[in-house]
Amino acid sequence: MMGRSPDHVASTLSGVYMGLDVLAQQEGARAEAFADYFHYARDNDLFLTYTIINPQADRSKTAGGQPQRDLVAQVIDRNADGIVIRGAKMLGTSAVVANELLISCIQPLGEDDTDFAFTAAIPLNAPGIKMLSRRSYEAHAASEFDYPLSYNFDENDAVVLFEDTPIPWSRVFVLDSPSALAAQFYQTPAHVYQNYQCIVRFTVKIRFLLGLARKVADVNGTIAFPQVKDTLGALAAKVSLLDGVVAGMEVRGSEHNGYYIPNNEMLCAAQATAQLMYPEIVDTIRDMCGGGVIMLPSSIADLEDEETWSLLQRSQMSPAVNSIERIKFFKLVWDAIGSEFGSRHLQYEKFYSGAQFVLNGHNFRNFNWDSATGLVDGFMGTYSHPRESMNP
Repeated sequence: MMGRSPDHVASTLSGVYMGLDVLAQQEGARAEAFADYFHYARDNDLFLTYTIINPQADRSKTAGGQPQRDLVAQVIDRNADGIVIRGAKMLGTSAVVANELLISCIQPLGEDDTDFAFTAAIPLNAPGIKMLSRRSYEAHAASEFDYPLSYNFDENDAVVLFEDTPIPWSRVFVLDSPSALAAQFYQTPAHVYQNYQCIVRFTVKIRFLLGLARKVADVNGTIAFPQVKDTLGALAAKVSLLDGVVAGMEVRGSEHNGYYIPNNEMLCAAQATAQLMYPEIVDTIRDMCGGGVIMLPSSIADLEDEETWSLLQRSQMSPAVNSIERIKFFKLVWDAIGSEFGSRHLQYEKFYSGAQFVLNGHNFRNFNWDSATGLVDGFMGTYSHPRESMNP
């Protein structure tokens, strides 16, 4: 249930390191700084997160074309010690609990946006850093029984602001180069490795949701209904399909500089599929629950009062479990699909990889079109019409 656990950005760094030759061609000495930092982060077991998206403002304008010049994090000074940055970045998931922050930009930049084209790393207690965190669902969880997921797994998200923050040259890996910025993600295995980790995480997450769906049917006594079996079978097919894509990514991978890289074409397909799949699964569970996730006691306090507990035992019934187990289960279901925590996860899974058209664009660029059009051309070559030879 954690979208950006410590292995995520670690996978990003590992992917860039696997393609260090690309960074060296683009940035020269900056690649050496990255290699040193990779070893430092690895050896000190750092929990890193990143901010690689520009704040939402006027999406019709470039980073440098925003009405407020210092909105987007940018380099405002270079000196003998390093660079100084000012502005904001999003979305710092887990930034409030991480050790260090990787700052970059995965969005396309214009040729004139060189001040915004940098990648650097910095401790999160460095001078000039401020974090504006969203509401903490964990802090407002009444109890673990009432909000079992919020209580344990809220990783928080934050906008990170830099107020003339200095970064030493040893922590600067890309500078003044939109092309190098893109190359570090897409010409090295970084994009594949960071999103391979995401898809593995996602497959476990939807298997958990599938378990919730099955238990909803059991607890409500609807498992024998043909339409419920049909619904659960359709969900099971989606989960198994994505499991198969992960296996395919691994089996059809390739070597890069002596490292094994999962298949990028299948990764892109998995990302686009996962983004559509999560809302469908959540909505299906909502349909199966009906009012079951709403007819719940207000909090654990109702279970501890003898009078209300007596009433709950009479009104919270199930053919499969006792009253307390029914309440406990539907509290979990609601936290997964309907609470602030659950709603945040729906939004996260829809957009953490980018908008759907961005993912479809990745699929268009990475699919082996020759393998498909070649089948068409090959078949058309097996028959002809005399007039074909007359055409110029």
